[in-house]
Amino acid sequence: MELRMFLEICGMNNIECAEDAARKMLEFAEFLIAENKKYNLTSVTEQEALMLRHLVDSMTVLPYIKSGARVLDIGAGAGFPSVPVAIMRPDVQIVPLDATLKKVRFIEEAARMLGLDNASPVCGRAETLAHEEAYRAHFDAVTARAVSRMRILCELGGAFLRRGGVLIAMKGEASQTRDEIAEAEETAKRMGLADAVTHEMTLTSPTETLSRVIVTMEKAADTPPQYPRAYNKIIK
Repeated sequence: MELRMFLEICGMNNIECAEDAARKMLEFAEFLIAENKKYNLTSVTEQEALMLRHLVDSMTVLPYIKSGARVLDIGAGAGFPSVPVAIMRPDVQIVPLDATLKKVRFIEEAARMLGLDNASPVCGRAETLAHEEAYRAHFDAVTARAVSRMRILCELGGAFLRRGGVLIAMKGEASQTRDEIAEAEETAKRMGLADAVTHEMTLTSPTETLSRVIVTMEKAADTPPQYPRAYNKIIK
């Protein structure tokens, strides 16, 4: 993949990316494309689109992750935003979590290939792991990219956060996101999460423009021990 093009797109979106980190990003993207037929990881394979929609989009969470943070990425899928975060922020320890073993194995292989000793993928379900001592109230940030509605994310992610930690939900269309936030208000309070803050942005490349919203919610109080519930109860 073309390094100059990627750095240009980063610059268009006011994202600073050193060349060594950019090279790792593109190595990851090339590995994703090579492995895509085996794992069915993404429908976005065109070079410029992948750079913007996956790599640059993942990098937009970086300002909301504090130095030295321990981060859980729920529904990590093909490693977005977890792998770009691990590349850009070696100070951060990130746990990509996915319920599909083949996706976790893909991230493990990508992390080994890129030398990312700060990424530790885990296969499991969030609503189960959140009740384990090793994970509950253990993280400074929880990320989720295009995973589920805010109401569901609040219940799945809230228990993983320690007080003062932040839930970072990566969303698309702004009006739908506002509806989701309103729908999630009661659940968020029950999980110990403070009011949502929205950060709207436009991502751009030479050929396309995307609207994105990041929703952040700080953990203000402990999550009651019965939460999260079984997934079939959460989605009702």
